[in-house]
Amino acid sequence: MALWNGLRARHRLSQERDQRLRDAGALATRDQPIDRGLHTWFFPAIRNIEDARGAAQNGAAVIILGAAVQLLIVILGMTVNPIFSLLLTGVFFLLAWGTWRMSRTAALAGLILFCVLSVSGILSAGEVKAAEVLPFALLFLSMWISGVRGTFYFHRHSQNRVCDP
Repeated sequence: MALWNGLRARHRLSQERDQRLRDAGALATRDQPIDRGLHTWFFPAIRNIEDARGAAQNGAAVIILGAAVQLLIVILGMTVNPIFSLLLTGVFFLLAWGTWRMSRTAALAGLILFCVLSVSGILSAGEVKAAEVLPFALLFLSMWISGVRGTFYFHRHSQNRVCDP
């Protein structure tokens, strides 16, 4: 019971802080214009639950794109171990589905798996191949981090109301 009361008090303090920031103009509201530059698609500002959902869905779209490319590579026979690649593709599609459904666990697990696979792939590739892959890996990484940010923001700010993802 004490834990529950502590969580409620923390949530109330968080809401009061947010209201003070809104009153001071330091926290965005829905009425404020949103910057629509290209950088916001890769690493969007998250101001409300709708922005969080959009960031998470962009992250899921990146996961689906990466898994589709991996599936294409398997279909074309350009992989050394097709069984492992198919299994990995299936895992990434499941992680994308979980991220789309606003699962923090799926988003974070996918980010960690992507980082491990990217680093191992870049280290095992030659210098020329790594130079070709690194910009795309960094682009995907920034969008994936946005997806993780979106899922965490969504759950942090939707705990006090019922939301269907």
